[in-house]
Amino acid sequence: MITHYVPLNCANHPSVPADAIHVYDVANLSLHNHRTFLAQANKVQSALTITKANNLAKKYGIKGIPDLSYVPGLFFPSSFPYDFMHLIWENLVKNLILLWTGEFKGIDEGAESYTLPKAIWEAIGVTTAESGSTIPSAYGSQVPNVVIHSSQCSAEMWPLWTLYLGPMLLCQQFQLVFCMGNPQEFLALPVPIPMVGNLWVYTHIE
Repeated sequence: MITHYVPLNCANHPSVPADAIHVYDVANLSLHNHRTFLAQANKVQSALTITKANNLAKKYGIKGIPDLSYVPGLFFPSSFPYDFMHLIWENLVKNLILLWTGEFKGIDEGAESYTLPKAIWEAIGVTTAESGSTIPSAYGSQVPNVVIHSSQCSAEMWPLWTLYLGPMLLCQQFQLVFCMGNPQEFLALPVPIPMVGNLWVYTHIE
């Protein structure tokens, strides 16, 4: 399996083929089943050229026919739970940090404001490392300086940082804008407000 991200709305993307889906309906996404999974895997594996195989693998998110597909009773992908470790701790969190530090695939913050100053991020790294001596080992392995030694952070360390250290170390570092028509909606926000620096609430005016 390979990871390939596709935005829900590709209407303004310059490289989307005319016969491709331009806007996905989030309430009616097409789901993989065993038959379509193996059909796509077979297309990748039977491609006549390496380039064609690589393009199909990127399109389908499948590198070829898996050996486990020959085991009776196993169905792709329903027989396999989501790999939370790789999806979140080894992928999403790392990409989010790259985004916060302005190092994610050359993408800047555009009209928003969420890039952390270098000095702030370095201070967060130092504080992360220093906090290890005060955290019981029952919480997991000690997290090193996430700036200098990020490559040493394991899938066990990232949950500790994300759930316990991150919310405190990132406190008041971001600006958050909400657009809403009813002030009562603000009270129901499932957002950890202490992590937010400046909060603006715009009400809709008829």
